[in-house]
Amino acid sequence: FLFYRSRRRGPKIIAHFSSRGLNPVLLLWGVVFMLATSVVLEPLLSLLPEVPNAYGRGAWAIVTVVVMAPLFEEVIFYGVMAAWLVSSAVFGIVRVHPTVAVNAFAIGLVLGFVYMRTDSLWSTIILHAVNNGIAYLALVTGHGNAMLIDLVGSRTLYVLIYIGALAVFAVSGYMMLLALRRL
Repeated sequence: FLFYRSRRRGPKIIAHFSSRGLNPVLLLWGVVFMLATSVVLEPLLSLLPEVPNAYGRGAWAIVTVVVMAPLFEEVIFYGVMAAWLVSSAVFGIVRVHPTVAVNAFAIGLVLGFVYMRTDSLWSTIILHAVNNGIAYLALVTGHGNAMLIDLVGSRTLYVLIYIGALAVFAVSGYMMLLALRRL
C-alpha cells in the first residue's frame, strides 16, 4: 500500500501523530460514542450470523487484536474527508463477516471523524485498541456473540439503556455533522 501510494505520488507523510490526538475528553467521548453505536446497532446485528472466534486466546491474540490491528489499520485507512465514507466502508468490508462488517463500518465513521478533528492517528489507534480490547474480552469470557439484551436480563433496563445509547448516538452524530461542516 505504501509503495503503491508513493508510486502514485501520494502524500510523503505516512501518518500524522500530533499530540492533539491525545485529548482525554475526546478519547472518552470516542469510547462512549462507539459503545452507544454498538448498542444502537444491536437489533440489526442480532439478525446477522454469529461471529466465530477466529482469533483464539492468549498473549499472541491480544497483541494482534488489541495492539497490531489498530496500528496497522489506522495507518492504512486514514484519509481526508472525501475518503471518509469509502475508507469506513473498506474498513468494514475487509472483515468479510457481515456482523463484524456492519459494526466496523460504524466504528470506522467514528474513527475517521476523530482523525479529521485531531489530524492525529494517536486517538484513533487508542480508540481502536479499546474497542478491540472490549471485543476480545467478550470473546474470551464466552460472551462474544451475546447481545446486551441477553446480558442485562431485564427488558425494562435494556430499553432504558437503549434509549440512553440512542440519545448519545443522536447528539454525537449531530455534533459530528456540525463539526464536519466546519471542516
